[in-house]
Amino acid sequence: MIVPRPLVRFSLLLQAFLKDYNNVDQVLVGYPNAWKADEWVLLENVRNAAPEFDPASFNPVAGDVVEAQAKSSDDEPYSWWKATVKTVRGEFYMISYSSWEDEFNEILERDMLRPFNKKSDQTDRRTPLDARAGAVSKLVISTVHLFEAIMLI
Repeated sequence: MIVPRPLVRFSLLLQAFLKDYNNVDQVLVGYPNAWKADEWVLLENVRNAAPEFDPASFNPVAGDVVEAQAKSSDDEPYSWWKATVKTVRGEFYMISYSSWEDEFNEILERDMLRPFNKKSDQTDRRTPLDARAGAVSKLVISTVHLFEAIMLI
């Protein structure tokens, strides 16, 4: 018997560029290589890009929250997903994606990980959006998808 389960929410972080700002609650963004059409995005789904880091000194350990590079489908570019490091073996990291079941855990090399971006979204107007006044700026867009999962009982 196939039983529908509740919808599962997960978010991925896509690189985008600021093109316009409506001075209310949205920004117009464009995507690298125009893989997706420009779109207006709510500020609550936007944060400034992750800060630069030195990959040579980035050595996550079990329990660390990181961002892992992955694809949700073949027609999308790699994006960043919140994950937790479960175990480390040399240069290999077993990670568990936030909001996903253990069957989706992966083993990745360190170059597919980066420190968790602690920059907040833009709903708090006191948090400055880099170059809000029109300059093109690298942003990260959080896109929430809904999937209906099924389970065999």
